[in-house]
Order: sequence, then C-alpha cells, then structure tokens
Amino acid sequence: MECTFLKKFRLLKSADFIFSKKTSKVVSTRTFRLYYIPCFHEHNSSSPRAFSRLGMSVSRKVGKSHDRNRLKRIARENFRKHHLKFLNYDLHLVPFPMNKISHYEAIFREDLDFAFQKISG
Repeated sequence: MECTFLKKFRLLKSADFIFSKKTSKVVSTRTFRLYYIPCFHEHNSSSPRAFSRLGMSVSRKVGKSHDRNRLKRIARENFRKHHLKFLNYDLHLVPFPMNKISHYEAIFREDLDFAFQKISG
C-alpha cells in the first residue's frame, strides 16, 4: 500500500472547491460535513477519471494547528484505506469545530468510515 498522498489525489484549485460545494451531494456526521460529486460532472472535463480526489477545508475554529493537522492526517489515512471503493468522486471534507472531548479522534475516524461506506454504496 502506498503511504503518500499524491497531487493527483487532491483537490487543489479554488474552482474545484467552489464547484464541489455548489453542485454536490452531502453527508453530514457529528464531526464533519463531506461534499461529494462524481467526476464526470466535473466542470472542466467530460471524461471520467479512474481515481478519486480529496480536498479539505479546516478552519482555525477547529483547533490549534497541531489539532487541525492531526485531523487532516487521519482523513488522508482513511481516504487511502477506502479510495478503491469509491472511484471517480471528488470529495470535500469540512470538519466542525472540536468540542473538548478526549475521544474526538476516535469519533472522527468512525464518522469517516461511515461516510466513506455510505458514498461507496
């Protein structure tokens, strides 16, 4: 299993983030909101890709930088673990501000697994 998060698996352009928020379906959980859209609805291409892309918008309200980076690492890890199950999707993850819960990371992981399973069918 590859342990890197290559650029081709990321949403990088501002237009991709805006397009994903406006035209996508949404899965909401206790800890985040996940926008997802099939790639063949992509605004700049009519041909589907053979892989999914993940983008994250983590505001400072979520926590300090080490907390935000930890959530991004967890999300990337779960994306790598599940990315073969849902091909051709653009995913945009927006975590909610953290409550002072000691087991927030465990809940975040469970919610990611749930959301990825819901998307993959």
